Amino acid sequence: MKTKLMMSILFIFFVCPFIINADERPEISVFINGDEKEFTVDPYTHDGVAFVPIRTFDFVGEITWNDELRSAVLQKDDIILEFFEGENVINKDDTKIELSSSIQIIDGNMMIPVRFVGELLDLIVGWDTYTQTIIISDKPDRSEKYVNDVKSDLIIERIKDDGEYGLKYKYLYKLIGVTNLDDQAVQYTTELIKNKNTFVILGQEDIGENNTTLSYIFLENGTFLNAILISKGLAKVDTNSINTMWHDLFNYLEDDAKSAKRGVWGNTQ
Repeated sequence: MKTKLMMSILFIFFVCPFIINADERPEISVFINGDEKEFTVDPYTHDGVAFVPIRTFDFVGEITWNDELRSAVLQKDDIILEFFEGENVINKDDTKIELSSSIQIIDGNMMIPVRFVGELLDLIVGWDTYTQTIIISDKPDRSEKYVNDVKSDLIIERIKDDGEYGLKYKYLYKLIGVTNLDDQAVQYTTELIKNKNTFVILGQEDIGENNTTLSYIFLENGTFLNAILISKGLAKVDTNSINTMWHDLFNYLEDDAKSAKRGVWGNTQ
């Protein structure tokens, strides 16, 4: 009997549908590692903070619900996060971390701050302002600081200076999924990434022309370089790309840029 009761509670918690007023909360899309996530309760923003259902993070680990305490536990490997309804704190490995807003449950769905929780789980969390899209990605194994230079065809040159041995290593990265780049795109990219820590995620096919490595590049603040160029209309989607992990997001952003006539789309008839 207890097992059936708990299963019913979990069903309501994760599945129960809810219709949200679009005038109160703008429609927000969520893409995780290239796939769009669908919810029964829509994400929303409150005081500038984006909230999503806790099951957004079911791809990283196990989520369990305690009906008596009205709490949920999200575990990724050795990271344990505990959330309580109505509380503005998260317990992380028995340490309390204060939030700017309290945790709410809407029709059985616990809503949690996506960037804050994502970063606690060591994920990359970004935001596209134009389309109000949350972008979540796994991190590569490591991030290091490089001197970044951007060439005319938007090949990103990263030079690593090994101070211990006095050696310099040069890496050339070409952005996956973007094309039709001009001087404005090069200038924007240079200003955005110069001397910044970046995460480089390789494509499934990662060898490009002229000894380049085909890559998705994120800044530490979550900015997705490939995506933001398309969203701003500074680039078009490369329909010939053999790497399609983020292709749905890129097409979505391009459609919005076209509709708003941003960048290169402002010159089309």
